[in-house]
Amino acid sequence: MQPDNISTSSHLPSCQSHVSVSAPAFVLDLHDSSSPDLQRKKARIDSSDNRSAITCFGKVTVTLDREVVSDGCCSNEKEASESAYKVLWQHLCIDALSEGQTYKSAILEYFNKHGFQNPAEEFVQNDDDTTICKLRLSGAFIFHDTVGSTKKKQAEQQAAEVALKHLAKILNRGPISETEKNFKGVLKESLETHALSAPVYDTDSKDVPGGTGPEPSNLCVIQTPVKQPSVLSTSSHLPSCQSRASVSVLDPQDSSSPDLQRKKARIDSTEIDMLLTVWNLKPPHVKVENIEYDENFKCTVEINLENFTFTNKQGYDTKKKAIHKTYMLFGCAMGIFEASIDEKTSSLQVKQHFSQKSLALPQEDVEGSAKAFCCSLKNITYSVIYEEQGPSECEAKLLVLKKALGALSPLFDYTSLTAANSPEKVQDQLSFMLKGADQKDPVISLDGSLVKTSIRLNFTDHTVKCTCKSSKKAARNHLSLRILSLLGVKTDSDSQSLRNRLDEWFKQQNLAQPVFEDTEEALGAKATFSVQFTCCSPGWENSWETAKKKLVEELKQRFQFLND
Repeated sequence: MQPDNISTSSHLPSCQSHVSVSAPAFVLDLHDSSSPDLQRKKARIDSSDNRSAITCFGKVTVTLDREVVSDGCCSNEKEASESAYKVLWQHLCIDALSEGQTYKSAILEYFNKHGFQNPAEEFVQNDDDTTICKLRLSGAFIFHDTVGSTKKKQAEQQAAEVALKHLAKILNRGPISETEKNFKGVLKESLETHALSAPVYDTDSKDVPGGTGPEPSNLCVIQTPVKQPSVLSTSSHLPSCQSRASVSVLDPQDSSSPDLQRKKARIDSTEIDMLLTVWNLKPPHVKVENIEYDENFKCTVEINLENFTFTNKQGYDTKKKAIHKTYMLFGCAMGIFEASIDEKTSSLQVKQHFSQKSLALPQEDVEGSAKAFCCSLKNITYSVIYEEQGPSECEAKLLVLKKALGALSPLFDYTSLTAANSPEKVQDQLSFMLKGADQKDPVISLDGSLVKTSIRLNFTDHTVKCTCKSSKKAARNHLSLRILSLLGVKTDSDSQSLRNRLDEWFKQQNLAQPVFEDTEEALGAKATFSVQFTCCSPGWENSWETAKKKLVEELKQRFQFLND
């Protein structure tokens, strides 16, 4: 029987784990502490079988082989590498960067500190001359049960539960049911889904008199360095997925907690399986490698200006230009229009916007003389909301605060402010800037999460045909267009070099080029190809169900290119 009062907490970034265990309470008659009955009770307690205090603590080793992909496409390898390390840094929630420190140096320092093997870098060149960086993380991750049990099997179940809580995202599974008992079975099934080795369990027995648990180690998760694979598998990266950060690392945040996991709907692949059956896309020629979800958190910052004065101290040749430029700066900062608009219409657009909102118009005041006219907009009362998304609540908050600080600083006579690297510090920057102009503090709101689903398909020796064109060359060109469209590669359908475009794309992905042949029909052609590619739901959605539905719709559009 486990002690009643046990509280555990673990947080991966700092890898600290605290366990407080209250010793079992024995209710005794305190009126006569020297009574024989009481003395006999004490003797029974002191001489109780020590074996009942032996507690088993489970340990499970999970071997992973996953990758982290840079967020979007970058112009060179250095930029792509830093982007990938930033994605990893965001999901590990490591402390804010020190001055002059890069995301890569922060990650490497963190890995070295905890004895982790450094990620292996792989670069993929896209057809638009942009670069993607993939960080390969592989090795054994050890999870410890810090609660303990008198039974070995229960200790192993508790260790499996700890592993599942931390690996929910990396294994792309939904929430663990509140009534779940067989955590070992769920963990084994989740690993098998990704063709990963079965978990290995071990238990330690500790003699803990008085019910005190073992002293927890400083690291609740330990990675055992292993030899990196000499060849890294390459998967295609499509334009439609460039905003997607493929996360295959431990998420140390509370997103793996049961409370938040229960909010996530498990991705049901029934509709996708039905769609693949209808299109006869079945093994061995077509396999589903992975179905996964990504999550982004939304955060907003509301700024409420009251009787605010914006003075543009830049001098201009004419009063009219000073007015237009000042309205231009103000409108851009408030998000009323983009910086690309014609500045001559800026004052009109701002005034129309204020009128539509039934707000008092700013009062213009121009001062100065020839070639040194300065304009001020006075008595401004206006509310603006900035919104951003990030892979964690912390990152979303940091991004939106930086956005607000960057947009507003020119209005408060700060032409170039360097934002800090933590949301708390940026919030201080923004608050003090506003207070300096007698304005209210920003109002920050976390607005839940957005989701996106994706599927990775593996086509092996799959053949498509074309018999509807006027020549063999036209048929092969048309086949090239269809394969590129299936992959989600945007092309010009009128291009005369689609065949070259297709060969170039496969070459850049280090894949064998499609094999073209003539068909029995005089002007027909067929192409056989092997490729692994990812298809994503087009945008971020408010629910998993909507994201999955959009993914199915996207697949339907892609599969249409398989037929003439």
